[in-house]
Amino acid sequence: MKKIYFLSLLMLVMGSLSDVSAQSSGESKEGGWFFGLGYNFVDDSGTAGSEPFNFDDNWHYTAYPNRLNIGYKLGSSGFAIQAIGTINTLQEGKKLDGYYPVLSEDKDYWAVDGMISYSLNKFTPRQGWFDPYLQVGMGGSSIADNRVVTFNAGAGANFWIGKSKNWAINLNTMGKWGINKDDKGENHIQHAIGVVFKPGIFKKKKPEPAPVVEKEPEPEPEPVVEATPVVEPTPEPKVDEEAILREQMASDLSEVRRVYYDFDSSTLTSDDQDIVDELVVFMNKYPTAVLDIKSHADSRGAKDYNLQLSQKRSKSIVDYAVTHGIDRSRFQADGFGETQLNNGCSDGVKCTREEHRENRRTDYELIWE
Repeated sequence: MKKIYFLSLLMLVMGSLSDVSAQSSGESKEGGWFFGLGYNFVDDSGTAGSEPFNFDDNWHYTAYPNRLNIGYKLGSSGFAIQAIGTINTLQEGKKLDGYYPVLSEDKDYWAVDGMISYSLNKFTPRQGWFDPYLQVGMGGSSIADNRVVTFNAGAGANFWIGKSKNWAINLNTMGKWGINKDDKGENHIQHAIGVVFKPGIFKKKKPEPAPVVEKEPEPEPEPVVEATPVVEPTPEPKVDEEAILREQMASDLSEVRRVYYDFDSSTLTSDDQDIVDELVVFMNKYPTAVLDIKSHADSRGAKDYNLQLSQKRSKSIVDYAVTHGIDRSRFQADGFGETQLNNGCSDGVKCTREEHRENRRTDYELIWE
């Protein structure tokens, strides 16, 4: 009966994860799947974490990677769900609270857990590479052939690597408490270290549009010259090369995506930086281009504050482009606050988060002499 209860509970947890993942399919591009591989370390010494670094007596581990996880980030909400599978070897001579105070032989350990996490990235002073989070969930563990259902809670952090930030080093710790009355002695701690991978690294980059090559006008046939009167040939029309260049630059600039900021923020996320990278490519392609960076805010908050916030948003884009080799003199940064809303979401009008987001935008405009 205990085994049937355990399997039913485990199927319920995994089914819940599948339902939430399906409901999140319409989330923004900031969400998506992620995968992890690493090592887990089990501390079932009964010390309740009072001896966190007593590796020799309390920590159980293996020489090979023994932790696999798969998860889904729910857009820009900060929430993520994941399923985690771990195996381990409880080693002879080490502490094991409950049935085996000190193990006389090696025992097997495995666990399957479903977790919900919330990212604290928005509360850290430097967003991007450092991504701490809290996590909570439940699962099932087999400790030396004793099957238990556990409530789990803990914390961790991802340290994202490289420009694309699709790889991260992951550190996390969670406590596990037995839910059933007979499982109270099976409380233990599980630590982990590994790598996390977001498949977006293999997304094909949008190819740059091929420059439009204007064909030279075919020369008009020379008119038939009669003996009298003498007819002068019609001059060939001049090609306005500057007008052609302006038209091409405007067309290419319209292909560059716009940045939509998080609420009450002027900080570029990793996805925002990918968008500004497209703007850097445009500026390198057209070294004579000069742009006006125009940022806006939604109607929530004081008008003066929103004006300052939109100016900071334009400045953050210019600062990023300058660090990637574009001369600052080629930019003009302006902020318009909530004076140029894209829709009717003005003060006192009830709007959805998506409608407000449409107003937290940045536009690019070519400046001509």
